[in-house]
Amino acid sequence: PDFDALEAKASGVSEKVGLDMRGRDEYFALRFKGFINAPGDGLYRFHLESDDGSRLYIGDRLVVDNDGAHAPAEASGTISLTPGRHSIQVDYFEAQAVLT
Repeated sequence: PDFDALEAKASGVSEKVGLDMRGRDEYFALRFKGFINAPGDGLYRFHLESDDGSRLYIGDRLVVDNDGAHAPAEASGTISLTPGRHSIQVDYFEAQAVLT
């Protein structure tokens, strides 16, 4: 979904990126915003594993694109960072839970 066009039903603080704060098991979306600290100059690799879509942004750059309705899948991406704090955002949506 276009997360910027959606109205949040709730907001809160989380210590980690995860599904603990979801209100239901299907048809929901979550957006996490925060900061990461890069200890030094370098190329950093990030991974997202999700059942349905997820995207990870560092600053305004899309680093990991695992978007779309799909079974559990992992995607990764790399970004060159300088030392210090960088904004991070993870968007996630769950269309329909897969029953096994």
